[in-house]
Amino acid sequence: MSSHQCYLKGQLSLRDGVTADQVNGAFKAFLEGQGLSFADLTASDQISVDASNILNIDIPFWSQGYFNDEVEEAAIALGTICEGDDWIEQHDIDTGDSEASLIPYFIGATPELRLAARRKYGLLQAQTWLEPILGKDAFAKVQDFAAGFPLQETKEGR
Repeated sequence: MSSHQCYLKGQLSLRDGVTADQVNGAFKAFLEGQGLSFADLTASDQISVDASNILNIDIPFWSQGYFNDEVEEAAIALGTICEGDDWIEQHDIDTGDSEASLIPYFIGATPELRLAARRKYGLLQAQTWLEPILGKDAFAKVQDFAAGFPLQETKEGR
């Protein structure tokens, strides 16, 4: 299997009091697997925390496949230090498969919060395509409708 040049990108709200060591710990297995240094990434602002306590991520890396288990592990670990539900994205700039060029990894302290992040992400993606043809009010009804269903992993989900 060939390697693909990728970028891990995201902007996540950190919980109050989170330290650089905790951020490093969340990325530890991923960074070690990639031969990357947390100190080097923070020095080059590829991992940074701004004044609003937002963790900014823009990490170049190589992936052996479309879905990266080390990124998934980092996403789960980030759930312990980030607020609420969110996501990071793997941007594969080497693939010819447009379906696999952008892969989200969902973040939340619990499986339920990760499912909530997935729903929020899906609705955000749908908004780009549906709101212009349905209108804002109709799309708001779609969002309300989707929010009314219980969050559960299905056999179709990853």
